[in-house]
Amino acid sequence: MELDQAFSGKARGGAQGVRAGRLGPGRPAWSAMEAVVASRSMDEALHHHSSSGEGTSSPGEGASSHAGGAVVRLDLAYDGHGFHGWQVQPDRRTVQGELVRCLKRLIPLEGLPPGAGRTDRGVHARGQVASFPLSDPALFERIERALPRMVPADMAIRRCRLVPPGFHARHSARGRRYRYSIIRERNPFLRHTHLLVTAPLDVPAMEEAARALLGEHDFSSFCKASSREEGKTRCRVDRVQWLSDGPELVLEIRADRFLHSMVRVIVGTLLEIGRGRRPPEAIRSILEARSRQAAGRTAPAHGLCLEEVDYGDFDRGD
Repeated sequence: MELDQAFSGKARGGAQGVRAGRLGPGRPAWSAMEAVVASRSMDEALHHHSSSGEGTSSPGEGASSHAGGAVVRLDLAYDGHGFHGWQVQPDRRTVQGELVRCLKRLIPLEGLPPGAGRTDRGVHARGQVASFPLSDPALFERIERALPRMVPADMAIRRCRLVPPGFHARHSARGRRYRYSIIRERNPFLRHTHLLVTAPLDVPAMEEAARALLGEHDFSSFCKASSREEGKTRCRVDRVQWLSDGPELVLEIRADRFLHSMVRVIVGTLLEIGRGRRPPEAIRSILEARSRQAAGRTAPAHGLCLEEVDYGDFDRGD
């Protein structure tokens, strides 16, 4: 019943292939921040359920590139449980808001530092990227030394560096990788990062359905209806993979871009297939429908994590 309770009352608003994998002994161990939890009650999950914004950005983040002068790139991670998302909001604690608060104590800051993706309330990140122009490069040492110690305990600055002029955390991105984590038995240490699903799941059927997502498609059916922009609904998925390790089941997906709530709607739909409520081949007709009503329910935010952002030549030239 946990999954049903989480979804109750919610409106439906070169490929590497799909393969079953194991998280395996070689993967990095979950840190306290990374593995903070998911067998929260589904009533609580429903209370915290809000739309996510994978692939979107905040207003007021400035031009499409930081033209001229020095640019600072921040690679950061955060436990999204204590934040009302990335975007600055009045009287709400947000990741961008905390970052701005700290930076303003160190340097004159013009505008808001854009993020590679606007994660919503409860969504986590291991590989978020932010950027901002720096009028005086001599200030960089101060930022590099002080900022990692200034951010709150549920955030971490993983790396701070000067990058070529023109770099922009969102607009320079060439792809993003997300993970959505599910736990199939109660684990109080995973209740904020994993969706609890105790009902039996047909994982091979979920794998077969996910295979249809590979390649370039119009993902309108998997986009929050109010956020849909005409002419901007095509995405190329080059990897989608289910990973398992005992009771843990993770969907990893990589694409050139993501629409608003796209990963969470995909997960919700695949879970319906895993529970036998739709056949695996339904994915193709859902894509063709180009209607949010055709897809499944939106999975809760707390299972989603932004893992990595690809910057192509900017990364290779680093």
